[in-house]
Amino acid sequence: MRGLKDILSQEIMKMIPVSNLEEGRTNKQRVVALVGPPGAGKTTTGLKLAIQSSLIQNKNVAMVLVSDSVSATAKHLGLLAKAANLPLAVVETPGDLAAAIKSNSDKDMIVIDFAMKKGRNKSGIQIGRASCRERV
Repeated sequence: MRGLKDILSQEIMKMIPVSNLEEGRTNKQRVVALVGPPGAGKTTTGLKLAIQSSLIQNKNVAMVLVSDSVSATAKHLGLLAKAANLPLAVVETPGDLAAAIKSNSDKDMIVIDFAMKKGRNKSGIQIGRASCRERV
């Protein structure tokens, strides 16, 4: 008999589309951007993804933090990225983000964490959109 946890996991997976980052993978670089409200778990998720990809899958990974201020998140992520031997760039503008992506063109994966202050998430999304336009 399946446990309640297994049943709930299966039901949640039916409701939320989940994809395997390696499924259908070509040799192209992966850029994963995590955008959401403050406290949603973007930084934790990004760090876990980067560490798993780096240590378990032997991928060459870099992290980029888009932040509109010097924050505890930047300091915390900096310490954790250093401990995991992951390069980290902290950027504020679309041009800086595009430059960070370009400077890590040799990486298999770049994990981008948008850590904007409450009420400023819209500017983070605008930075992401603008940098994607610059990249293309």
